[in-house]
Amino acid sequence: LFELTGVNRIVVVGGGKASAELAIQLHSQVLRPLKSQIPNLTVEGWINCPEGSFDASADATVATQECIHLCEARPAGINQPTPKAVQGTQQILDLVSSGGKDDLVICLISGGGSALLASPQPPASLADKQAIAKHIAAAGGNIEQLNTVRRALSQVKGGGLARACSAPRMVTLILSDVLGDSLETIASGPTDLNASS
Repeated sequence: LFELTGVNRIVVVGGGKASAELAIQLHSQVLRPLKSQIPNLTVEGWINCPEGSFDASADATVATQECIHLCEARPAGINQPTPKAVQGTQQILDLVSSGGKDDLVICLISGGGSALLASPQPPASLADKQAIAKHIAAAGGNIEQLNTVRRALSQVKGGGLARACSAPRMVTLILSDVLGDSLETIASGPTDLNASS
């Protein structure tokens, strides 16, 4: 639980294989009822998810139409960043960096978020990151090794998303898919300020 006194705007962002479903449930179970109790509350957001990761049900449609954009940022089964993931990540960075003193940011992270939250650190390009990831995988690198390199080449991983946030409050909900539940490994730790780069 967290204090909502004085919160006028909630921003929901995130990425991962389960992030769309997390956003849909958060919206239908928590945010929609909350908006009926706090008439001036604004909710907006952007979620990068794989294609086909959510059912285009009434709840998903309402969440997207009302406030939280569900962006299918990569094809299903392709765990590589795409130009669409980069564009969506920029939308996320723009949202969190626009935060004011009355804002709360809720970040929804799940496995697969590393490829969906993509913001190459110049001079590295998206093509560079894709090539390096393929090379590490071909050489037998594990997820910890891959994500160490991903954090070093990213503006958003390794706590980068948290550092970009200008709101005074950020809450991260994380659904792990890695052994040991290492916060710096799940989606390469976008809100983990202790992650090594």
